[in-house]
Amino acid sequence: MRVLCLIIGLLGFGLLAESASADTACTVGNFAAIAGTTCDIGSLQFSFTAVSSYGGGWTASDLYFEPVANGFTLSFLGGAQSLTANNANPFENVTFDELGLTFDVMAPQGTYFNGVNVASAGTRTASGLYSFASGGIIGQSTVGGAGDYVLCANYNCPTITANYPAQPPFSSTASVDAIVFDLWAGSGTASWDGSPTTYTISLDNNVSEPNVGVLLCLGFLMLRAGGLVQRKQL
Repeated sequence: MRVLCLIIGLLGFGLLAESASADTACTVGNFAAIAGTTCDIGSLQFSFTAVSSYGGGWTASDLYFEPVANGFTLSFLGGAQSLTANNANPFENVTFDELGLTFDVMAPQGTYFNGVNVASAGTRTASGLYSFASGGIIGQSTVGGAGDYVLCANYNCPTITANYPAQPPFSSTASVDAIVFDLWAGSGTASWDGSPTTYTISLDNNVSEPNVGVLLCLGFLMLRAGGLVQRKQL
């Protein structure tokens, strides 16, 4: 019996190893080669699902992708961006220039996500009656939010922090919206200097899950025990 469980356990480890070996590492390069694919950065699995752009007509080929520990850096190839608008009804009629992406991410067995971080040396400015400028934000995510932006309303232009923590129950899977830059104005000017931004996800330990082989062995023992009980009843 011990030998049989050992064999089943080894088979379970083999299944996990085979699954891990089939994974593809995310590689540095133009994001057009990454968008729509699933790949690994360290122990995290990323599925990059879509790129969106409002106003600017930007695409995945306008981004350069570089993996880093627990995340990635995106460099915008279009350079610094600035827009100025003086629209009628400026609080309703707004001009946009925006680029963002969505992705799904999965944590390794025995861990969960507990936060995100956005790091950039870039600057963004907004001025006028009604305008907005951001460069690098994570929002709309169960793993938390990070970044900041400038919002002008009636010529008052504070910098607002978009940071918020992950909320329990913590998860090992998440869907994330990441903004590369977002500029808009109804009446005023919004600018971003085009600096690269790094997006990372924090992990914490969870109760470790049993190995596949252990589960198989336990299931086999339960079935065998059930068979013995039935035989005694007969």
